[in-house]
Amino acid sequence: MSARLLALACAGAASALDLGATVLGAHAKLRDALRPAAECVDESFDLGGGGIGRVVGFEATDSDVAWCSALVDPSSAELQAWNGPSIEAPHLYARLGRVDDTIELEIDFRNRLDAGYNPEGEASGYPAPASRDAFAQAGLRKEYDGAFFDERARAWRDDVRASSAGDAASPWADVTVEGRRQYGGDDAGTIGGPLALCVRFPGDTAGEEAAVAACDAAVERYLSWVSEPARSSWMRTRLIFARDTLVRQYVVRAHGAQLATRHGDAGIEMALAAAGRLDMMGHNMMQENAGFGSGQDDDGRD
Repeated sequence: MSARLLALACAGAASALDLGATVLGAHAKLRDALRPAAECVDESFDLGGGGIGRVVGFEATDSDVAWCSALVDPSSAELQAWNGPSIEAPHLYARLGRVDDTIELEIDFRNRLDAGYNPEGEASGYPAPASRDAFAQAGLRKEYDGAFFDERARAWRDDVRASSAGDAASPWADVTVEGRRQYGGDDAGTIGGPLALCVRFPGDTAGEEAAVAACDAAVERYLSWVSEPARSSWMRTRLIFARDTLVRQYVVRAHGAQLATRHGDAGIEMALAAAGRLDMMGHNMMQENAGFGSGQDDDGRD
């Protein structure tokens, strides 16, 4: 049992889950596992009316993690981890929020290339490919399913949904990344991956424990991928970098708009802080090794 689950159990049914402490604890676990070279950035924000927001983040270049942050405000807490383009592992997103008398949990593992995942395909199956682009995306889904989104992973997603009080509307569920496309169409695909879920649990101790357990499991799954990551080929690294750049820039704009509805300009500032550096140095970890403009030879490229 995790320390947070134990604390909930000892506190009894009258306790209220501290969303911020839960997500900051998950962030600290990632920090300890990924071993950033520098101290965490830690910023506070005046949200007005006595409310305080907080963003904590770090870069872990030696672990191929470009940026990992936790954002906390009075009603919710979010965790995001963005990987460098030299590994294939999906990015991590998790959110805990308090809505009326329920706990809302959102988890997503965001795949790196546009594999054409969508809720309809997850619910009823993906149609047989009928074009070159569709064949390419079907091949990516097969690859990602084998490496990350296998039957056990999907069963875990389904178990979390089944244990909840019901699905909730996600602000990210149908968000499409505009800009340079990879496989036909007019965009670069949706942000969400096939394990994405957004559910609500009762606000009692049992519901709180279930939400925390699911959040902990998501962090453990992510760490299992990045601890011994599958390396990207030379060409895939460039494809991943191009799409990741679009996704991260699109996410920070959408995130800023979401937080601005609650906190005005302070919400936008929090979203920018939680996003980390969005320039090439902020995402492309090869800048600090061999890569774009390094002048080193290209031996070993796939």
